[in-house]
Amino acid sequence: MPETVQRVPRGLGEVLSTFGGVTPHTIEDAIRGALDLLQFYGLTQLQTGFANNAAAAEGTAVSLVLSANAWTILFGVTGNITKTGTVTALRGNVTMNRRTQFDALLFSEELGPFGATETGNAAWGGRLPYPLLMPPGSFVSATPAIIGTDANANVSVFAEFGTLG
Repeated sequence: MPETVQRVPRGLGEVLSTFGGVTPHTIEDAIRGALDLLQFYGLTQLQTGFANNAAAAEGTAVSLVLSANAWTILFGVTGNITKTGTVTALRGNVTMNRRTQFDALLFSEELGPFGATETGNAAWGGRLPYPLLMPPGSFVSATPAIIGTDANANVSVFAEFGTLG
């Protein structure tokens, strides 16, 4: 059984008075249903998306637009770089952009030992701690931030999202 609010935090009284003086218990019931229903609806419309650039240069983002004309809920995003035997350093970033001027970093990871060479797929990213509401035109990207030795790499981005439109 969930615990109830035991005390009203300082400053909450002023906020509640601007909304008609409702109590935390009333707000809890009104808000919880709306958030759960939104996430549930996004899950029922679950989709996946994929984008790839087989020759992405260092610092070049591979982007995937979630939906050009509908709101979406982003559940997870993963980047992947296929490593060749000549890559001596590798770092990947996964970012999101909600139609703003700047990307927001979601995941960043070193993808192998520095100075050593390995081959195979290097993936990073994953499920988000909570679903994110994304406006139309939002996108996610995978970027090879560092590619040691090689001029370019095979970079992919994969996203799991629900569409609301």
